Amino acid sequence: MVTAVRAGASLRAVARRFRVSLLTVQRWVERAGDRPLDEVAWADRPDRPHHTRRTDEVLEELVVAVRAELKTSSDLGEFGAAASRRELLARELPTGPAVRTIGRILERRGILDGQRRGRRRPPPPGW
Repeated sequence: MVTAVRAGASLRAVARRFRVSLLTVQRWVERAGDRPLDEVAWADRPDRPHHTRRTDEVLEELVVAVRAELKTSSDLGEFGAAASRRELLARELPTGPAVRTIGRILERRGILDGQRRGRRRPPPPGW
């Protein structure tokens, strides 16, 4: 725990003294745990992960190509992320990307039409 907390000061008082939020002080206390204060790493740490698992560029290109192919040749007119995944799995890829991953790839590449599909209200009862 923080020295001021051990001395009986409240977490809010510590937050005011260091001009940080109460949440920050609570994170400090949680990070310190039961260890002595000189053993705690007090350096700022980012909330974001250090590493991301970005889809391989070759696979992204394949997703874009499959979507373009489906858009021109699909009998049912399906060329979204779910249809692209079905087509990729039909091509016997060892592991196909998830539907959401395909959607993110298409969004990142600017391929989506930008229209949000709205749901219409149902007709009134007894209509």
